[in-house]
Amino acid sequence: MGFWVIVLVIFVVVLIYAEGKRQERALGEPASGRPSILGSALLEAQSLLEADRRVESMQEVLQNEDRVEGEHGQLSGDDPGCEPTEPTDPSKSTL
Repeated sequence: MGFWVIVLVIFVVVLIYAEGKRQERALGEPASGRPSILGSALLEAQSLLEADRRVESMQEVLQNEDRVEGEHGQLSGDDPGCEPTEPTDPSKSTL
Protein backbone atom coordinates (compact mmCIF):
# COMPACT_ATOMS: atom_id res chain seq x y z
CA MET A 1 0.00 0.00 0.00
CA GLY A 2 2.78 2.46 0.94
CA PHE A 3 4.56 1.74 -2.35
CA TRP A 4 1.54 2.86 -4.40
CA VAL A 5 1.18 6.06 -2.40
CA ILE A 6 4.80 6.97 -3.15
CA VAL A 7 4.31 6.13 -6.85
CA LEU A 8 1.12 8.22 -6.93
CA VAL A 9 2.87 11.22 -5.30
CA ILE A 10 5.78 11.00 -7.77
CA PHE A 11 3.30 10.74 -10.67
CA VAL A 12 1.41 13.86 -9.51
CA VAL A 13 4.66 15.82 -9.12
CA VAL A 14 5.74 14.82 -12.65
CA LEU A 15 2.33 15.83 -14.04
CA ILE A 16 2.51 19.25 -12.36
CA TYR A 17 6.05 19.80 -13.66
CA ALA A 18 5.04 18.76 -17.19
CA GLU A 19 2.02 21.13 -17.11
CA GLY A 20 4.29 23.98 -16.04
CA LYS A 21 6.62 23.29 -18.96
CA ARG A 22 3.66 23.12 -21.36
CA GLN A 23 2.35 26.48 -20.16
CA GLU A 24 5.82 27.97 -20.39
CA ARG A 25 6.06 26.93 -24.05
CA ALA A 26 2.52 28.09 -24.84
CA LEU A 27 2.76 31.46 -23.08
CA GLY A 28 6.44 32.12 -23.65
CA GLU A 29 7.14 32.99 -20.03
CA PRO A 30 7.65 30.99 -16.87
CA ALA A 31 4.69 30.46 -14.59
CA SER A 32 6.45 32.39 -11.84
CA GLY A 33 6.64 35.44 -14.14
CA ARG A 34 2.92 36.01 -13.87
CA PRO A 35 1.48 38.04 -10.99
CA SER A 36 0.89 36.09 -7.86
CA ILE A 37 -2.48 35.85 -6.20
CA LEU A 38 -1.21 37.87 -3.26
CA GLY A 39 0.01 40.64 -5.57
CA SER A 40 -3.36 40.75 -7.33
CA ALA A 41 -5.16 40.91 -4.00
CA LEU A 42 -2.98 43.80 -2.84
CA LEU A 43 -3.64 45.73 -6.04
CA GLU A 44 -7.38 45.19 -5.60
CA ALA A 45 -7.22 46.39 -2.00
CA GLN A 46 -5.24 49.45 -3.11
CA SER A 47 -7.86 50.37 -5.70
CA LEU A 48 -10.58 50.07 -3.07
CA LEU A 49 -8.68 52.29 -0.63
CA GLU A 50 -7.99 54.94 -3.29
CA ALA A 51 -11.70 55.75 -3.41
CA ASP A 52 -11.67 56.45 0.34
CA ARG A 53 -8.61 58.65 -0.09
CA ARG A 54 -10.34 60.63 -2.85
CA VAL A 55 -13.29 61.28 -0.52
CA GLU A 56 -10.95 62.42 2.24
CA SER A 57 -9.14 64.72 -0.20
CA MET A 58 -12.41 66.26 -1.37
CA GLN A 59 -13.49 66.84 2.22
CA GLU A 60 -10.20 68.63 2.92
CA VAL A 61 -10.63 70.80 -0.18
CA LEU A 62 -14.18 71.74 0.81
CA GLN A 63 -13.10 72.58 4.36
CA ASN A 64 -10.30 74.77 3.01
CA GLU A 65 -12.70 76.53 0.63
CA ASP A 66 -15.16 77.18 3.45
CA ARG A 67 -12.38 78.58 5.61
CA VAL A 68 -11.10 80.83 2.79
CA GLU A 69 -14.63 82.06 2.03
CA GLY A 70 -15.06 82.85 5.71
CA GLU A 71 -11.83 84.83 5.78
CA HIS A 72 -12.75 86.74 2.61
CA GLY A 73 -16.18 87.51 3.99
CA GLN A 74 -14.62 89.09 7.08
CA LEU A 75 -12.06 91.04 5.08
CA SER A 76 -14.54 92.51 2.61
CA GLY A 77 -16.78 93.89 5.33
CA ASP A 78 -19.76 91.71 4.49
CA ASP A 79 -22.14 92.08 7.36
CA PRO A 80 -25.29 89.98 7.44
CA GLY A 81 -27.16 93.02 8.77
CA CYS A 82 -26.29 95.20 5.75
CA GLU A 83 -28.65 95.43 2.85
CA PRO A 84 -27.19 94.70 -0.58
CA THR A 85 -26.77 97.69 -2.88
CA GLU A 86 -27.91 97.72 -6.46
CA PRO A 87 -25.11 97.60 -9.03
CA THR A 88 -24.55 100.91 -10.78
CA ASP A 89 -24.82 101.16 -14.53
CA PRO A 90 -21.78 102.98 -15.99
CA SER A 91 -23.80 104.26 -18.98
CA LYS A 92 -26.05 106.32 -16.67
CA SER A 93 -23.24 108.18 -14.92
CA THR A 94 -23.64 111.98 -14.80
CA LEU A 95 -20.08 113.14 -15.50
